[in-house]
Amino acid sequence: FAGRGVKKPFFVYVCITSARKNLARLLDAFAIFVKNNPGVQLVLGGKIDTTFLDIHARAVELGIESQVVQLGFVTEAEKLALLQEAVALVYPSLLEGFGIPVLEAQVLQLPVITAQSSSLPEVAGDGALYADPLDVDDIALQMRRVYVDEDLRHKLIQAGVQNVQKFSWARSARELLKRIQNIS
Repeated sequence: FAGRGVKKPFFVYVCITSARKNLARLLDAFAIFVKNNPGVQLVLGGKIDTTFLDIHARAVELGIESQVVQLGFVTEAEKLALLQEAVALVYPSLLEGFGIPVLEAQVLQLPVITAQSSSLPEVAGDGALYADPLDVDDIALQMRRVYVDEDLRHKLIQAGVQNVQKFSWARSARELLKRIQNIS
């Protein structure tokens, strides 16, 4: 990714750019965070759609355009590489059906910062830091906490590894079978 402007350290967000994904507030929070951490980047992967937000224009407005890297669509292999190299996944979505990116990050032992809303607390369990998705200061604070505290990152990784065990296909099949047997 070096040829595409990505430099370590960086936070990563990999998903579409719809309004419910809360990217405007993520950019605002990153602008707060990066004031004291100018060497950090925010790398955004996912289809670029300016219908909801022109990310580049907003980054310019905030004065953080050199720290925000918008990759556009990334392949599964590229997403894997980003998740393996990032400081943390930042996923402050306002509304989520499930939150697959959170589990993908946890499987890859990447700390997660996500919203304390929708299905995300149920999905992420103890393996994430939670922020109020409407409060840019809180999102920035959680980014700072993960960035500066190595022990916290380690605890989040361990809790994330334990959390993803709840979502295995084998366990889901056993639970479904148990429920069917209880109905019978």
